[in-house]
Amino acid sequence: WVGVGFAEKVGAGTSLDHLIVEYAGSKASGGSGSIHLDGMRAPGRVGITHSTFRKSAQFGLSSEENGNFAKFENNSFAENKLGSMRVWGSTLGTVGAGNKFVDPIHLLESPIHETHSWPAFDVPIVLEGNLKINGDTSAPTLTIAPGTTLKMGQDVFIDVGDEGGGALVAKNVTFTSASPSPADGDWLGVFVHSKSNGTTFDACTFEYFGGAAAGGKGGITLYSVNTKDLHNVTLTNNTFRHGKQAAMSSDDHDCGTFAKTGNKVEGGLAFCRKED
Repeated sequence: WVGVGFAEKVGAGTSLDHLIVEYAGSKASGGSGSIHLDGMRAPGRVGITHSTFRKSAQFGLSSEENGNFAKFENNSFAENKLGSMRVWGSTLGTVGAGNKFVDPIHLLESPIHETHSWPAFDVPIVLEGNLKINGDTSAPTLTIAPGTTLKMGQDVFIDVGDEGGGALVAKNVTFTSASPSPADGDWLGVFVHSKSNGTTFDACTFEYFGGAAAGGKGGITLYSVNTKDLHNVTLTNNTFRHGKQAAMSSDDHDCGTFAKTGNKVEGGLAFCRKED
């Protein structure tokens, strides 16, 4: 069968508690998972607690725009064929405590326009599309829990601080390829713009990066900004390996103090891109 769907006019206060949904996930009627939140007009309208989603032919839960939860606690996901959930990046910022996931979580191409913190997950997060952290009038911050593994789809990138600015805080996070047979250059890397104030990468691992699409030039590309003009960005104790291009690139080909803050490269990889 298809599952349970909530459409754009769902009312605030909608609640699912102690629900078991199993053997759903048919593609009929546009179904994509046991629970589907479909383009709601406003976020925070559905709460899900103490519920179990298992044995879906697709995802345990899927959501589109404004699929953020009012409450999401003590739920379990297991044996869902395509993954536990397939949601926007902002939705993960509304996931609470006590949830158990057996299969990976998938992210659609996701703009982050408000400050969010992703909790710790015991499964990888697979980025099917680009993750962009920026705001029109404010500068949101996305904080990723230590120990998180992000698996990046082909030619996917993370973009931080464009337009009105934004920041990404990642400590002990692994950025890697989603391919079952990973190769150098599978994904592009991270673009850091001039308004990325507060961005921190500490003790992270970057691997299988370096694709050249969309202007990618390394694991971390300083986009239209020189290193000396970048303020309040921290890059310490990170490891770069299996890159198709250099670990880092800036317009002036000078990686400055970032080369002296405990960052290391492996396998003969250059730390700083020297020429176009």
